[in-house]
Amino acid sequence: MYPSHSHTILVVDDESDVVDLLVECLTDSGYRVITANDGLEALRKFEKHQPDLVISDVIMPELDGISLVKKLQASAPWAKIVLMTGYPAEVREAVGHPVNELGVVCLVAKPFRLFELLSTVHMLLMDQTMLECAV
Repeated sequence: MYPSHSHTILVVDDESDVVDLLVECLTDSGYRVITANDGLEALRKFEKHQPDLVISDVIMPELDGISLVKKLQASAPWAKIVLMTGYPAEVREAVGHPVNELGVVCLVAKPFRLFELLSTVHMLLMDQTMLECAV
């Protein structure tokens, strides 16, 4: 576990079990967590709360993760965004160029190891933005 801190993380996923798991792990690690069930709700919550990090699924109703990233980068280019997907190769292919060119700092393959994801989150929030992500 990491020491308590005041970073806020927005978790975006339409699968409630994934959201619940991440909320529990992140809050137990001392982070403040807000959640959204789709990209549109995430945009509203991002604007209201200005989180330090966004962890988002790719495939969601209303507004998918790639579209969410594009909208966030247009309005908040400083945003740190981690994308989660069960289909990392397909996401890379669909984007057509490295996802970091979109502003994504990390692409996490589902299923993921919680310890590795928490370590990645901690390093990103410690301002290591050039982190090589292999979760």
